[in-house]
Amino acid sequence: MPPFQPTWHLLFTFPYSHGLLPLVLWATILGFLVSRAFGLEARKIWLVAALVVLSHFLLDGIVHVAGLPLAGENSPKFGLGLWNHLPLELLLETVMAVVGLALYWRLGGSALNRYGMAAFVLVVTGLGWTQLGMNEVPSAKALSVMWIVAPVLFSAIAYGLDRRRAGLAA
Repeated sequence: MPPFQPTWHLLFTFPYSHGLLPLVLWATILGFLVSRAFGLEARKIWLVAALVVLSHFLLDGIVHVAGLPLAGENSPKFGLGLWNHLPLELLLETVMAVVGLALYWRLGGSALNRYGMAAFVLVVTGLGWTQLGMNEVPSAKALSVMWIVAPVLFSAIAYGLDRRRAGLAA
């Protein structure tokens, strides 16, 4: 295995969560479930939920090295490899976070919503930049926290910050 710091990414296969064909299936399932849960304008909700899931492939394809399968483990792989230039990749993520936050602020809401979400985005973006200081491959336990626990925790925090504003909008 090459030294971790020059590349800052791990190489492994994950065809069921990062492949294009499986993501089309996940998008269809999620779109169906979300549209049924909300009922109103089901087709639009289905489409938006499906596009959010499919954006995973596009956004990962920008940063991953060529390793995202199109149709299965033995199919052609996609990836532009921006992770090979981590400072540039983190700058792109930061710009996307700032644009997302600006769009969020335009939606209005209380000061707690707006400043709380801004602080949350700042913390999460800052955590991303800590990758530049990593010199060793994270342990399996650390990876499980980063890939399973952190997304659930961060989603719950974002939901908590936005729950009231989203409720008022509905």
